[in-house]
Amino acid sequence: MRLGYDTPYLLGKLEKFKPDYVCITSVAMEHQSVYDIIAAMKEKGYKVIIGGPHVSSIKKRVLSECKADFAVKGEGEEPIVKFLAGEPLGQIKGLIWKEGENVVENPDNPFLKQLDEMPFPAFEIFELDKYMDKKLPIITSRSCPYRCTFCSINLTMGFGFRPRSAESVVNELEHWHKMGYIYF
Repeated sequence: MRLGYDTPYLLGKLEKFKPDYVCITSVAMEHQSVYDIIAAMKEKGYKVIIGGPHVSSIKKRVLSECKADFAVKGEGEEPIVKFLAGEPLGQIKGLIWKEGENVVENPDNPFLKQLDEMPFPAFEIFELDKYMDKKLPIITSRSCPYRCTFCSINLTMGFGFRPRSAESVVNELEHWHKMGYIYF
């Protein structure tokens, strides 16, 4: 949506694609615009899952504030895969969901330890030239060992520093370089 697309454009794309679920992320400073987009999607009957730093910060309150059906707190890779695979809602760590009028917050999902096992991002499916002059962000670690009072990284990724191996990072750089990217 930061590329200048608007909600009607998004709804048109969804109408053509007809997804079972729409996943959307939110940071705190843009949460109201995300809530508005969710409301528009819900009016059209889509099931919505919200995640991101905003959810990790306010947790189950998010489902009281917006019309999303589900929320994922913390690192979402494992919970969203389990959700889409049909695991019982109560067994998916990191999931926040509604049971009637009640909002249920499952226990936190453990932070991923083996970052090398994660696939490389599928940047090629995005309009990268509209984003960033063919510059790719390479994530080499998650979390931070420090406890700065102004930083909320502990809410989304915890305090323990978790690096990828040098080999994994170099493999990713080589992967993208073969696809024409030279700025990382």
